[in-house]
Amino acid sequence: STWGNNTMENPPIVQIDVVTPQTVDHQPEAAVAVTDDFANTRTPAIGKPVSNSLLASNNLVDQSMNPNADTAMTAQILNDPIRLLTNLVRVRIVQKAQYIETFCPCEFENEYTIYAGNPHDPDVEVEKINKVFTCKERSTCFQRACCASFSREFAMDIRYKGMEYNELISQYGCTWLPFIALRREYKCTCCCINRPVLTVELNYNGIKEQLGYVINEFNCCLFSFAIHERKEEKASYKVSGDCCQCGICCNCPCEKCMRAVFDMYDCKNYGKKIGEIKKIWSTCVKECCSDANEYIITFPGAATWRQKALFLSAILFMDYCYFEKKGKQN
Repeated sequence: STWGNNTMENPPIVQIDVVTPQTVDHQPEAAVAVTDDFANTRTPAIGKPVSNSLLASNNLVDQSMNPNADTAMTAQILNDPIRLLTNLVRVRIVQKAQYIETFCPCEFENEYTIYAGNPHDPDVEVEKINKVFTCKERSTCFQRACCASFSREFAMDIRYKGMEYNELISQYGCTWLPFIALRREYKCTCCCINRPVLTVELNYNGIKEQLGYVINEFNCCLFSFAIHERKEEKASYKVSGDCCQCGICCNCPCEKCMRAVFDMYDCKNYGKKIGEIKKIWSTCVKECCSDANEYIITFPGAATWRQKALFLSAILFMDYCYFEKKGKQN
């Protein structure tokens, strides 16, 4: 063979090494250790690696909040709801407006979205950008149509945004997975007799454990809720607010009528105030044409993820008990 002007008896031999890719079998999710210690919180082993491009394509990470954030690390936090809830300082709970309820005598299942606030600047209002949890009611049409929202039976799941392996397409996809389960049974309440109770349970990665329950206490002048951790008889925390606040009695878009405040107290520390919950004004259309509400809560600094889950549950319970306009028969 002739190569340029040189004649070679044997042409050069190029050796190509073929590397066979290794196949990683999908392993079932392992049990997760549920502890109050943040350092001991572990995520379930998911078997296959998740690439940054896949996370970005599924919109698991909102890069608009922090363009310089590491995608893999942020995805790891989002995929672990216990760690995510531990790191939350302030959240905004937004109920979905069902405008069709204004024009027809029907009641739809309530839906809520929970947004995370900026932990480094607590004075800034929590914007509807960083969605961390969703909640949707499960109830029968009979319960919604014939029973008051104060006493009707329902179940609800607080879901987090995570990655789930799809066997059909052999890859991961972004979906909302169950985390906290709320359940309230129907009770015929009369004054201080047979008060409504909301049960809060952990329903994460195959683990079911009762976190506590919330009782709507009887009080003539206050909206009062007692929060019990696990199965303790004595209340650990209380949430209460004056029922005669302008933000409750009037929906005018003035400064005093645009919010109502509910204080949180630590019963184990002689009733010390540890935080507050604010019911805030949304928009004129939403306030006038629907029964949807919005709340902002600042968690106590020493609160664990279990206690934060109970506080979130108390807000949702309070919305059903006092701020559902369809329940005027209360």
